[in-house]
Amino acid sequence: MDIEKTPEQKKYEEELAEKAKTVIRGDDVIHLNYLKPLIDEQTLRELKEELSTVNLRLSSWDDTNVIKASLEDFSLQVYLVVGNPITIEILKTIGLNSVWEVIKYSIVKLHSKIFNSTSPKSQEISKQINFGFRMDLDDQNSFEFKLDGDFEEEVILKIIDKSLDFVEKHSKQNTTVSQFPLYSTYDKTENRWKKHDIIEEIKKQQKKK
Repeated sequence: MDIEKTPEQKKYEEELAEKAKTVIRGDDVIHLNYLKPLIDEQTLRELKEELSTVNLRLSSWDDTNVIKASLEDFSLQVYLVVGNPITIEILKTIGLNSVWEVIKYSIVKLHSKIFNSTSPKSQEISKQINFGFRMDLDDQNSFEFKLDGDFEEEVILKIIDKSLDFVEKHSKQNTTVSQFPLYSTYDKTENRWKKHDIIEEIKKQQKKK
C-alpha cells in the first residue's frame, strides 16, 4: 500500500527535481556545490563563461535546504569539484596547464564572493560553512581542501598550487579505499596542507558527548 505524500514532501521533491536540472555530467565538467545567497546567478554565469574559455562546462547544485546527514565539521558545504579526468590531465602537466589556471581563479572568485560579501545574511552564513575545492583522482579516492576566509588572493593561489603536490604525493602512498574524501586544512605555521582522519575525528567527538 502506497503512503500518500504530504504537500510538504511533494513540494520538497519538486524543488529537488528543479535543482537537478543544472547538474550535468561529462569528462569536461567542473561541478559547483553552493548555497544561496552566497552564490548568485550572476556569479554562476561568470564562472560558466570563464570555464568555457578552456572548453570546460559548469555543473551546479544548490544545496540550500537539502536534508542530509551531518558531517559539517569534516566536509565542505560550498565547493568546486574537479573530476578525475581533468585532475589526471592537470597532474601530468603541473605548472604548464591553462585549465588549471582557470580553475584556480574560479576558486579565488568564489572565495572572494563568499567571504568579502557586504550582505549581512551572506556574512552570517559564511561564518557557518566550510568552503574549498575537491579533486577526484578516481572513483575511490578524492581530496577535499578547505580554504579559510582570511586568506589573501595571492596567498590562495599559492596554496591551491600546493594541493597538486599533496594529491600527487598521497595518491602514490594511498592503497586503501575510504568512504570519505581525504579532508585537509592548511597549516599556516608549517605552510603545508594537513590531512585529517575523519573517522578518528568523529570518534573523538563522540567521546566528548
